[in-house]
Amino acid sequence: MKVLVYLFLISIFFPYLRFFGIGSNSDTQIYSLIFALLIIGIETMTRKKIPKFFVDFQLYMVVVIFFLLILYIYDNGENVSFVRGVYGYINLIFLPLAAYLIFKSISEKHLERAIKLFYAIWVLGGITQLFYPAFISSWKMRNVISEGRGVISFSNEPAYFSITLILMTIMLILINYDKNKKYIYFTILISLILSQSAVGFIYSMFVLLLFGIKQINFKKLILYLTTLLMGVLITTLVLYINVDSRLSLMLLSLIQDPLKILLSDISLNIRFAHLYISLKGFLENLLLPNGIHTWGDYYKNEVLNNKSIFIEPAWRLENSNGKIVSMHGSLLYELGILCFPIYAFIYSILRNNKNSNKLIILLIIMGINGLTITNPIFLFLLGFLVYKGVKQDV
Repeated sequence: MKVLVYLFLISIFFPYLRFFGIGSNSDTQIYSLIFALLIIGIETMTRKKIPKFFVDFQLYMVVVIFFLLILYIYDNGENVSFVRGVYGYINLIFLPLAAYLIFKSISEKHLERAIKLFYAIWVLGGITQLFYPAFISSWKMRNVISEGRGVISFSNEPAYFSITLILMTIMLILINYDKNKKYIYFTILISLILSQSAVGFIYSMFVLLLFGIKQINFKKLILYLTTLLMGVLITTLVLYINVDSRLSLMLLSLIQDPLKILLSDISLNIRFAHLYISLKGFLENLLLPNGIHTWGDYYKNEVLNNKSIFIEPAWRLENSNGKIVSMHGSLLYELGILCFPIYAFIYSILRNNKNSNKLIILLIIMGINGLTITNPIFLFLLGFLVYKGVKQDV
């Protein structure tokens, strides 16, 4: 069973890799779901029952998926977009439960060691790409690598590299705050120097603000201000050394004209478009579900009809993978009011932890863009929090 658990952990924390060229035609691979089903199958044979908390939610999600299937059949939607879209909701049914169940076989200390190892491997992967940009690229379906952008390590984009490290950092500080709080600062530096992701840097700074100071006193205030000053100095150094990097240009634009950056930076404009258009579609459909197969055409039409606001190039529109890069946007657009019990499920998990307010604020912020409901590491975190309950007090 332990071998299966560690295979599950590898598939969770390296979700973008296609091992030995075998995998699905999507960004995140299917290995974690396969291992999750095996773990749940074995555990249900040895346990009397699965916690009712999970069973009720699973039954609800079955109804939701059935409803999405009816919408898809009625609209005669595209097969690929439906399968890719429903995959994330299937993961939501099984991955948190499997994550909760594995703690019958491993301890928090074992998980802590594994996450630290995975963190180090991700960082080493990023460092390697500084010298060999194509490193491990053949193991992934998509690689966003271009001149002036940061490295992506084992992910598809620089932002996902940072988000992966942020999620691992959260788990480490929940396990042992005093010993692992240094990972907050590591993640900030990596977001600045390696991934050079504005999204990753902003989110990691929010982690610092929420978790960095346990109690305010003079010594910690000085440490906090010193860290902030060092962050400013390092940012200035990055700007000076690599003035043509995307992060440098974004920071300079933000200083000179904060509003203009939304209309001039393609990546940031696309992220804004995904959030705005998905919320617009949610309201236009009177809070009713749009389904998971309609986004591609709806998004494309909105972008093409509002070229003065949205600047995504035509070639990117044609090659879009049909996914909404916002958790809140995807849930509201695809499921409408049916997503509210999902939010209630997530909230019920977060509120049972003594860090509930911090975690809820962080989820609201990260769910705006970059973090999606299909992210296996996030779904694992939910299962870990169910197990953790109220034991940890950061």
